[in-house]
Amino acid sequence: MTQSPIITYDNFSDKLIFYDFESSKIYKIGSDNISTSFVDIDGKISALAFDSIGNLYASCFNEANSWIEKIDSLGNSTILDTDYNYIGLAFDSSNNLYGTSFVNGTIDKYDLDGNMTIFASGLVNPCGIVIEVPESATLLLLTLGGLLLRKK
Repeated sequence: MTQSPIITYDNFSDKLIFYDFESSKIYKIGSDNISTSFVDIDGKISALAFDSIGNLYASCFNEANSWIEKIDSLGNSTILDTDYNYIGLAFDSSNNLYGTSFVNGTIDKYDLDGNMTIFASGLVNPCGIVIEVPESATLLLLTLGGLLLRKK
């Protein structure tokens, strides 16, 4: 089965970030359309998001585990949390990380200290998430069945 690539935009380097599912590599693509390898991931990625200072976060998984990986601008990686595989990741203006769990039907929220709480539950097939900045606040949630727009 062929997996679609995951693409996001890095405001800090003005480059597209492209994850190639087959090679498990993340590439940066500049305005010159030249791609350079950024980092190899020991697993597969289901979601990518940038925090406000340019760190890339990836929801990763392999046959046995799942985890959230933080990747700095130099490509150095840190494992932040295990046992969670999110289909969507997003940050709010306070740098809280949100992840949509397709399996659990939840949106989980991580604060700056890495503490996780359930932000929303009882959702059907949540896939992607976008949080409007400034956070004054609209939460946009993508599901397999369509689109849910929720005012906070």
